[in-house]
Amino acid sequence: MSHPTSFASLPEELQVMVASYLRQHNAAIRLRICQAWRRIFTPFVWRHIEVNFLFEQKVDWYNIFLESARSGSLKTHGQWIRSISLACHPAFIEEFLELSPETFLRLTSLSFTNPESDSLIASFIRKAPSSAVDDNGSGLRTLEISGFERFGDFGGNSTDALLEYASKLEVVQLEMMPCMSSKSIQQFLCSAVRLKEFNIIREKRDPDNEDLFLDAHDVVSPD
Repeated sequence: MSHPTSFASLPEELQVMVASYLRQHNAAIRLRICQAWRRIFTPFVWRHIEVNFLFEQKVDWYNIFLESARSGSLKTHGQWIRSISLACHPAFIEEFLELSPETFLRLTSLSFTNPESDSLIASFIRKAPSSAVDDNGSGLRTLEISGFERFGDFGGNSTDALLEYASKLEVVQLEMMPCMSSKSIQQFLCSAVRLKEFNIIREKRDPDNEDLFLDAHDVVSPD
């Protein structure tokens, strides 16, 4: 008489495969079963981080997440994070960075709003593994930043950080005030060998600095 196969009896590679199909909430529940399961499911609980204040929620995830991060969980498990999406107050983003590890080793996608600081944006981008460290085809591939309210929020520091990661990036969307000079845009486009999508959405123009706008003829050569 055959017996049903239990999760515990599966080879570890099959356990990992099963865990990869679970939602984060379901994976988190299984952390409490035993130490062996905690080791299997932890990477999938921390795979994606999303905090969104734009929609009212019944659960106060803001303070729940911060309490967990302040206890050291973000630094301990930050190595597993592959994507980060923060639609929240700049103070939260700043504390998030302070509580995070030096580098998110597996980070491939970064999205955040309301940065309000050139140095804050640069610091966040540089949390991803640098192209010099990561040569296996991974690294930061998607970067989306929005919610700029002032000219200069995306300044020299942010531009330098963007150029450092240009060779790995595939999708870049910057919903912002005019910020990058045409020279910086050209330099980025020449360095971004894997780039598939590049959007800069501007709601206002700065009439005093026309160099902030790149003519289409400068992007597409007649050759």
